[in-house]
Amino acid sequence: TIRITAQLIDAQTDQHLWSETFDRTLTTENIFAIQDEIANAIVDRLGIVIDGENSGAPAISVRADTQNLDAYELYLEANALFTIRNKANLPKIMALYEAVVAGDPGFARAWAGLAGAYYVAPDWDVIDRDYAHLSETAARRAISLNPNLAMPYAVLADPDKASGYVGAFANLDKALALDPKEVNALQWRGEAWMTVGFFDKAEADFKRCIEIDPNFLQCRMWIAKTKFYRGETDAGFALHGHAVSMGGVGAGALHWPLEYAHAGDFRAARLVLAAVCRDFFCFNGRSERFYRALTDPDFDFAEEAAVAEVEWRTAMGNDNDYWSGMTAFYFKKYDALKPDFNAMWWLRTDPAFLKSPHRKRLIREAGVYDYWLKAGFPPQCKPVGDDDFVCD
Repeated sequence: TIRITAQLIDAQTDQHLWSETFDRTLTTENIFAIQDEIANAIVDRLGIVIDGENSGAPAISVRADTQNLDAYELYLEANALFTIRNKANLPKIMALYEAVVAGDPGFARAWAGLAGAYYVAPDWDVIDRDYAHLSETAARRAISLNPNLAMPYAVLADPDKASGYVGAFANLDKALALDPKEVNALQWRGEAWMTVGFFDKAEADFKRCIEIDPNFLQCRMWIAKTKFYRGETDAGFALHGHAVSMGGVGAGALHWPLEYAHAGDFRAARLVLAAVCRDFFCFNGRSERFYRALTDPDFDFAEEAAVAEVEWRTAMGNDNDYWSGMTAFYFKKYDALKPDFNAMWWLRTDPAFLKSPHRKRLIREAGVYDYWLKAGFPPQCKPVGDDDFVCD
């Protein structure tokens, strides 16, 4: 037998307005029926307490989507961890979701959660499987079971899956139409707006995400990045410091030391870089070479890059692409840069890169220029001639 007590307290006066206790016999067969019954009873009572009469509120239903109580408990645990995801706990998150769908293959929301976990894995440097394929498969399985879930459409909004950013935004808009409070979809749409250079729209999505869930720290990290990209460095540092103090990590972790070093705060750059290299990308957790690349005016980028590559391949083998993303940016290997979720073409810390042809190359390769031709250019960019553009 379980006893559930519900109370209504006036938050401003601390006045106790109403309470009721529900005693029920609990079995695995009726747990969700009990939730439905009590939730509806509470809604009915609250209508009387608040409005003075029965408000005639429509019946509500607790969303379980499974009758497997063990699977449901694992699902709740996986969801809670996914909200505070990081590189260390992602393997556990994926294992939990995988156990859920193994226990109940018809559990649509578990497939959706698994799709989301697979989707973000490479961004956290978890690359032991083909997560692009796995995330798409899980998302489509979720849709086949329940086409009204938001998360699967948000996962399928990856530009590579959606044939560019026009399709990506269409899927993200669909996800948020289905569930306007899906914070993951708001985060990813904000990232997409940032990537294509519409910073106001990106900030609006990140702010809405934070309003819905102040403890969803990914949106706090990403809004800080957007501030840096639009040149508002003081606001960027303030937001980043606040997010980190709350436990925020990620959002393109190698970006943050660049900003601190560019601002002349070398001590902060060193400490942030050391933390990043401990958790993410650097061989044996060593950040010294990366730090010198940021601060030593006599740093030999070509020679140091060659040594770093030998060390990496000795440890990781030749199948791993060392020169991609922000690592190549640190060593000024612009020709090796590939588009990634950092949207590094908006970085303002390296004037040489901004003037190089590789900035435009990355914008084109990422599909951003194609999006501009269809949807219009952001305020800081404009077309030039028939097939060119310039950006501040």
